[in-house]
Amino acid sequence: MITDLEDFKTINGRFPHIGNRLQGLWGKDGFADLVRNMSDQSVGEGLPNEIKQCLKNLLSLHDAEFKKEEDKPLPTPAGTDPASNEHIKLITDQYPRVGEQLLSKWGTAAFPSYVNSLMNDSRGGTRAGFSESAATALFRLLMQHDNVFPEFELKVNDIWSLHEDGSQGKLT
Repeated sequence: MITDLEDFKTINGRFPHIGNRLQGLWGKDGFADLVRNMSDQSVGEGLPNEIKQCLKNLLSLHDAEFKKEEDKPLPTPAGTDPASNEHIKLITDQYPRVGEQLLSKWGTAAFPSYVNSLMNDSRGGTRAGFSESAATALFRLLMQHDNVFPEFELKVNDIWSLHEDGSQGKLT
């Protein structure tokens, strides 16, 4: 339980309102987003470094304990190692953070949704976009991933049923 963790006790002792939010989201999808938001430079600017470190520690524990089965990569078949994939290399050279995410999500259900989110602007027109070569590489990567891991292929019945997170159907 989160309340037994020393890092939580440290945070809750100094910032009970943050502790309450953390406790309410422990074990839920929103926990990681909340911690990352509070750790962000602009949002967490007033938080002491000790508290930021406690947040980071809690996030690591949370991820280890509650990592979704679908986020765990499947074994990659021989000859399809993502680290040696020419398309991932091209993207990593131009966009290192995106390349890291592609490598970490390869072989998971999150990969197609992540690539889809990159190809669609969700920032109200403020996203700069990708170079033509990187956009082409992303598309080819998605096709390769679908071939190697057909169980994770993003099924879209129509464009209107697809949400920002890659899920389909009605929003609840």
